[in-house]
Amino acid sequence: MTFPDADRTPSGANSLTAQPGNHFPAAHAAERVVLCMKWGVKYDAGYVNRLYAMASRNLSRPFRFVCLTDDAVGVRTEVECRPIPAVPLPNPRMERRRKVERIWEKIGLFQPELLSELGKSILFLDLDVVILGSLDALFGQPGDFLIIRDWHNPFATIGNSSVFRFQADRHEGIYEYFCRSGDAVARRFHNEQEFLTRYMRGRGLLKFWPRAWCRSFRYHSVPSWPMSLWRMPSMPPGCRVLIFQGYPKPPDAILGRGHHWKKLQPSPWIAEHWIE
Repeated sequence: MTFPDADRTPSGANSLTAQPGNHFPAAHAAERVVLCMKWGVKYDAGYVNRLYAMASRNLSRPFRFVCLTDDAVGVRTEVECRPIPAVPLPNPRMERRRKVERIWEKIGLFQPELLSELGKSILFLDLDVVILGSLDALFGQPGDFLIIRDWHNPFATIGNSSVFRFQADRHEGIYEYFCRSGDAVARRFHNEQEFLTRYMRGRGLLKFWPRAWCRSFRYHSVPSWPMSLWRMPSMPPGCRVLIFQGYPKPPDAILGRGHHWKKLQPSPWIAEHWIE
């Protein structure tokens, strides 16, 4: 599959106006933008508020924090809340056997109208990450598109989109291409991160973060069984952003709530970072 640059913007894109009642600074381009998404009821506003607080403690230069969401109630006023750009989802038949809903929503991050208003360098963070160290290096790392190298498939060139950074002016075409060819994309790729990785690789833009910077709680903090029965999960050395894919999530890890039968010792050190 090739990914030609698009030559037109599809119709149906959301207007990017602020949601009524929210604090919304005048739109301005920014050198550094931290971006997140919140939809549905899986994550409440507290996740956005904590993510903002963690970012503000770990960035030494001014930044802009934007949340794309369908519900801004309870989000702190320092966060700019904007509607999620419209993404035409693939035919439901393409999504059969998949447990994750709306897995293609992140493609909306590349809507041209949104990119033109946000700023130059954009760092996307999933809501359920825990920031353990400075994010300055993530903005300073050379490259037009940087993403986590997926731990589940260490020998494949696949990214994990929990943390990625891109230059707004270097990614024309991906949103338009998906809007035109979503069914074809869904037939070939399991999710948006596989598509993003292959698309950026095809354009010669793909780079991965240094491995130590973004680590998985499941893979790199929890001791191997049976040591996990009595040993506390540890903070990975050099980790700046800790990823919680699947289960447990940060509040569960803090209390030691494992998945089903898996026993997990509490991780109180997470609570020292995961605070507003």
